[in-house]
Amino acid sequence: PFFICFTVMSIKINEEVTEAWKTVSKKGSAENLFCAEFTTVGRRGALNMLAIGAGGLEQARTVMMENSGKIIFGVIKAQSVDNANSRRDKFIYFRFIGSTVPVMTKAKLTPLMGKIDGVFETKHLSMDLDDDLTNFDMQGLAREFLRVGGAHKPDRYEFGPNQVFNCD
Repeated sequence: PFFICFTVMSIKINEEVTEAWKTVSKKGSAENLFCAEFTTVGRRGALNMLAIGAGGLEQARTVMMENSGKIIFGVIKAQSVDNANSRRDKFIYFRFIGSTVPVMTKAKLTPLMGKIDGVFETKHLSMDLDDDLTNFDMQGLAREFLRVGGAHKPDRYEFGPNQVFNCD
């Protein structure tokens, strides 16, 4: 018989990634987006900082479109807002796998997903994305928030500067 033995890959999560998560998730922080890139060298994986900023959803879409050959993990901090101006942070966690990422790189990622996902402790939505970002827009995300949300329906969602979706 022929046996194939696979060694489980290890991953190094760069300290900049964990610091960026702390920054974005901090209440009142102007930064509302960060993206990290998954890379491999041999049997080792790494999660390295790619972008951090205050551009929200639009910036996230731009980063993904400009990096279609990469695997990107990221978080957008949106806010649900009601007419009494009550604001609640909502975190959108996403995994983006570009269309030109080699099959073997994707395969190396699979056993490490749990460890990577664990870095981002608070997630109100999780999205698996590819080059087709059709539903990764304000309307699609607001629809998902409303679908999974509780009894308190907000009046609007804010996904970044000048990125407001009214729920009425």
